[in-house]
Amino acid sequence: MATDLPTALSRWEALLGSAAQKARAVPQAADGQLTALITEGLHASSSFAEALGDLDRQVDALEDELDAGWRAASAAFEQAMSAAERAGDPDEVRRLRWQRAGERRRADGIRQELAHAARRVAIEARADAARALHAEAASGWLEPRSCGGCGAPLEVGAVFSPTEFLCRHCGERTRVEPTAETERYLADGAVDALADEAALDDLVELEKARRRYTAWLHPINDDFAAFEAVTRQTWTRWADALAPLHPGWDDARARREAARRIDETLAPWRSDAARERRELVSAGSALLRDGKQREALDLAHAQPGGAGRLLEDLSASLHEHEDRTAAWQCLALVHHASRVPDDREGWMRRRISELDEALRTR
Repeated sequence: MATDLPTALSRWEALLGSAAQKARAVPQAADGQLTALITEGLHASSSFAEALGDLDRQVDALEDELDAGWRAASAAFEQAMSAAERAGDPDEVRRLRWQRAGERRRADGIRQELAHAARRVAIEARADAARALHAEAASGWLEPRSCGGCGAPLEVGAVFSPTEFLCRHCGERTRVEPTAETERYLADGAVDALADEAALDDLVELEKARRRYTAWLHPINDDFAAFEAVTRQTWTRWADALAPLHPGWDDARARREAARRIDETLAPWRSDAARERRELVSAGSALLRDGKQREALDLAHAQPGGAGRLLEDLSASLHEHEDRTAAWQCLALVHHASRVPDDREGWMRRRISELDEALRTR
């Protein structure tokens, strides 16, 4: 049975209030539990792992709760908009569409708050656990091992992989294995957790940059360059933080790991097709910003999809990049290239209004 919009919004408002409280309470409770386990020396225990898993489960449950609530609220908005359309009230349809977008953004804000808080708690807890593991491992690094030939002490330091050492007394080579404490420190991402903590602010900015980039409908080269710059800075700083924490890493190893993570982050948007599309939209946008409409029209006509299709995309890209003047001029080319039968001025005004609304409700 369909729910009327006022009732649905009342329930939605109550859900948002509850979700906002949980978005603060869940990470705080997890932080207290994880801190207590570390204080008790249980940083490598199943209880610690279970507490981290429970935090993930509670975050997922709250996400599911928001999803279910939004589906109900969105359905009520759709019903109300359909009724306004049947009544021939376009202003009410527009108002409802904008209101729905605003409510969705409120939910997105809670999601982001929850995700950031939970991520910070988990990273800091893992880093605290890693410090405890490091202390346990480092105490063994100071203890000498014995030569397998004559029994003389061997100063081996931090052995992170099976290594042979030459005895200065008898010349015998002795294979030394990492201690169990060292293996625990280097396993399960403990060192990574310390680097995550050191680069936490950068990792948060990287996630914001990713969201900004994926929000563009028609990204240009400058958009990707900005995303790439944040990506490079984040993973370079992350690797620089990790290098002194890992006994087997040097600067070259850190750079290789940074490069791998940079490539992994950017890979979805580095395909030839994605790059060529950015190049095309960038070139067309630049021509229109410079007032070179004839050159832009020639570029559009050279595309296999037809001039009108590219020009439509260019008008949307210019509009979302806040160049309304160039977007307006581009719409004039769309009207010409697509042979739109409607009056040009009225059609262009409708299209620019549609672009405004699409941007406002994105």
